[in-house]
Amino acid sequence: MDSIKFRYFRDNQNRPIITECAIETPIGVGLGLAICSPMDMPCKKVGRNIARQRASFALASKKNTCDIRRKHVASIVWKCYGPPNKFPESKSMFVTEDL
Repeated sequence: MDSIKFRYFRDNQNRPIITECAIETPIGVGLGLAICSPMDMPCKKVGRNIARQRASFALASKKNTCDIRRKHVASIVWKCYGPPNKFPESKSMFVTEDL
């Protein structure tokens, strides 16, 4: 049975900035990120839907897509995950057990 888990990251003013969705299956894990722009009005439902769609796409395609290229987005992800070697390079990722 597939397991879906959500995790939320907030800024220092407690505003949500990243929603992470992990869908665990026997073949691997699909990870999806929804990153809130400073100009967005945060909505939990929208963030969960975007993150879940990206995680589902990663599972279906079995590859990473939607690379994080914009510097301000990378800086948001850095604040939540730490140094670049510890944070995701894509907003939609597929991870197998042997990685």
